[in-house]
Amino acid sequence: MVKPAIFEQFPVEKKSKGQVDWLKSEKWLHAKVNATLSLTKLVAQGVTIIAGSVSANLTMYQGVDLHTELFHLQKLGMSAKDILLSVTHEAYQFLGINWGIKAGAKANFLILPIEVTQDITKSVEFKHVYLEGRIVDRESLLTYATPNWWQYSKLLIGIED
Repeated sequence: MVKPAIFEQFPVEKKSKGQVDWLKSEKWLHAKVNATLSLTKLVAQGVTIIAGSVSANLTMYQGVDLHTELFHLQKLGMSAKDILLSVTHEAYQFLGINWGIKAGAKANFLILPIEVTQDITKSVEFKHVYLEGRIVDRESLLTYATPNWWQYSKLLIGIED
């Protein structure tokens, strides 16, 4: 999902050797079993699960990490429909954001294939992205995928081409 050149920008394994070693250990397998049991119990008790970004975690690729979280939730036993709710309705309610397809709501949404309701891995196969009611031209965004100081500066200060 990430171009090889981007890996050079984020030397994850060098900066996070302890985390990488832990993920290769038996402790991770034990933690994974516990996570599965915990998630199963939480969902069975009706606890609201909210999926979200780890934008402050410098060892993760932004955007990709959210899809990774969704994939893990499905592997841990959460249904694709419940995962979709966790990243949309539940998250928006928690944050107090007026959302949905109705007058006055933010028009920020994706067009996803129907298969995503059964298989959350289809969430990366979105057809269109709408931001503030306008369709996002994905091709022009690819210029932002080439990291340099000017591209990041334009994103941070909100300059549109």
